[in-house]
Amino acid sequence: MILELDPEVIVPGHGPLTDRRGVEQMKDYLVTIAAEARTLFDEGVPADEAARKMAGGRFASLPDRERIAVNVDTLYREFRGELGASADIMALLDLMAELA
Repeated sequence: MILELDPEVIVPGHGPLTDRRGVEQMKDYLVTIAAEARTLFDEGVPADEAARKMAGGRFASLPDRERIAVNVDTLYREFRGELGASADIMALLDLMAELA
């Protein structure tokens, strides 16, 4: 992992320059949404409802919170063993617009 290199500045694939703290925050975000999505998936909550619930919860104040729709959809496809399957892009864009 990049943190093992102990960098002072990190140039991500997109977004602003960051540092160790920024990477740790992103990792925490991803671990947290994966755990919450798994719980909702196991409860039988559909991906779009899970994204709405999560976007309105602890993630409500995050910038670009609508991106959680894509993250949750990807996680659900992974949980179903369908990670290589295509996402319904138009439905995701509609949901992202709703959550924005």
